[in-house]
Parts: sequence; structure tokens; C-alpha cells
Amino acid sequence: MLVACFGLMLAATAEARTLRYATGFPPGSVAAQAAMDYAEALPDYSDDTLSMKVYALSLLDASETSDGVRDGIADVGYLLTVYFPSMYPHTNLVNESSMQLTQFDEAQLQGKGALAFNAAMAEFTFFNCPECLDEYAAQNQVYTGNAASSDYGLLGNL
Repeated sequence: MLVACFGLMLAATAEARTLRYATGFPPGSVAAQAAMDYAEALPDYSDDTLSMKVYALSLLDASETSDGVRDGIADVGYLLTVYFPSMYPHTNLVNESSMQLTQFDEAQLQGKGALAFNAAMAEFTFFNCPECLDEYAAQNQVYTGNAASSDYGLLGNL
């Protein structure tokens, strides 16, 4: 399960600020492109007070993101909490509930199960899991949303 986490502990300021976004995905990947699209839209959403430079698999990799955002190496990061079980135990417990999606008939979900879970996870974390929010705060981070993917398949040769 993926969790997007933003370490935006910003003080109010009148001048523009460029945020550093570390994503552990390589350039050209769907996740890196999504980060680029977000960076392009950020000035409009912030009345030109914020811009963003995306570091696709260069500033921090996935195993370094939590500490890197906590320590200020990056301002924003694509955080995979499953890599840090002792730092995000409540978050990971809730994330693991995504396995329940396998109990539904795929014809009923029509490939939208991960999207529904994503929204439910974000709502639960924001409004019903203070322990989850405390886990992020302990790492100098602010939870801003969730991302989920569809089931993975294993391909191989025999």
C-alpha cells in the first residue's frame, strides 16, 4: 500500500518558495510523471507562492524518504510506510486491510477497488486515526493523502 506524505512544515511567508519533492520512482515512470504534473499545477493552486522541483529517484530513494523528509533533505516525499513498520504501525495496520479487496468479485469492482480503498483510507486517517497522524507528526511530517494501486501480477518464464 502506498501512502503519499508531505513534510510541509511551512511558515507563512510572502515570498515564493521552491519545494523539493523526492520520489523514489525513476524518471519516465507514471509516479514521476504525476509528480511533474503536480509541480506544474502547484503555482496556480498556491497563488504563485509555491513552486516545486521534482527529484525522481535522485535526491532520496524509497528507503530514505521518511528520514529525508523528517530531516529536511526534501520538503515533500512519496512515502511507502510499509518500508518502516516500527515507525508507522497504525498506518500499516490499516493499509493491510486492503487485502480485503480480494474477497470481492472483480466483476462488481470493475477495477475500481483500489480507488475506493484509497479514498476510504484517506478519510479514515484524517478523521478517525489520531494515532496514524501522530506517527507522521513524530517524523516531522504531515499526512496529506493516500495512494493505492491495483493488484500486482507476477510474470515469469518457465
